[in-house]
Amino acid sequence: MKKICFLSGDMSRTGGTERVTAMIANELSKNPHYEVHVLSVTNKQMSSFFELETAVYHDSVLRQPTVNLKRDYFKVVSGIRQYIKKNSIDILIEVDVICNLYTIPATRFTKTRIISWEHFNYYSNNGSKLRDLSRKLTKYFSNHIVTLTEQDRKNYCEGLKILDKVTCIYNPIQSVEAQSYNVESKQILSVGRLTYQKGFDLLCEVAKEVLSKHPDWTWIIIGEGEDRAMLEQKVKEYHLENRLILKGNQKEMEPYYRNSSLYVMTSRYEGLPMTLLEAKSYQLPIISFDCQTGPRDLILNEQNGYLVEDNNIPLMIEKINKLLSNTSLRKEFSSRTLVDIKKFEMDEIISKWVSLLEVI
Repeated sequence: MKKICFLSGDMSRTGGTERVTAMIANELSKNPHYEVHVLSVTNKQMSSFFELETAVYHDSVLRQPTVNLKRDYFKVVSGIRQYIKKNSIDILIEVDVICNLYTIPATRFTKTRIISWEHFNYYSNNGSKLRDLSRKLTKYFSNHIVTLTEQDRKNYCEGLKILDKVTCIYNPIQSVEAQSYNVESKQILSVGRLTYQKGFDLLCEVAKEVLSKHPDWTWIIIGEGEDRAMLEQKVKEYHLENRLILKGNQKEMEPYYRNSSLYVMTSRYEGLPMTLLEAKSYQLPIISFDCQTGPRDLILNEQNGYLVEDNNIPLMIEKINKLLSNTSLRKEFSSRTLVDIKKFEMDEIISKWVSLLEVI
């Protein structure tokens, strides 16, 4: 039996990275050939926002809300090393490549092999130069690298001058009960952490114009983050109270997808956004900035949604207005959302993970 451990930042968080970690860990735990662990670097309450199967072992290195690299570095390295030795971990999967700052020393002189799982993209460091360093280190210390898109696989191969040990494995799409698309809905939906990466400040600029032209529509944002106060101020400044609504985190997302007519993403950069996969599974037409990376893997431009030139706010406004004004076009786009769905289905994704785990 192979013992596999996913090393996550904090499984109590509500992001797409934590969601897909739980999904993959849960599915692999159903395979009798694997014993699956999820180890958070820090997790004060020892909780997981997304449910983990009882067969998945869940622990944390630090029982505190955040980690300070300078103060806690050696405690984290030591904690990871103790965990992998105590549990005889065969394969350690870094859920964020920056984790190899810990895992490289933690796994020295052990038999544990490392898979670096990229959840952003090779050219986006999320504000940390350490993430750039970590990507360079994967060339020498990771046994394999997993990217979320084929474009990012090429980015890694070109950026690190490597021809092998990089595999693209998509995030899986959520399986939902089929229902007819709610074409009569007057609600736009966006989901994500309220951070610079997700571009909700750009969304406010778009919403100001779109909602003024369509007074019978509302726009819902699901998520929390450090930009909330700034976004609340913009909502007031643009007089969008009760029109552009910050709903915070929501445990039950299905009603929001079911009751929306359109999904919009204004991110500055991504990996392969789980929110777009979810919107796709609920057959929502999607309009997204064509950022690095992910949207063009999910949207067939002008067939089931629109890819908008990165950061082109006037064009984003134009495309949204076009769909809001055309019920038949929204319905037509919805009917084509699932035409390329097979490559994102869970069975397809897990088979690729199993194939990789067997050769590592």
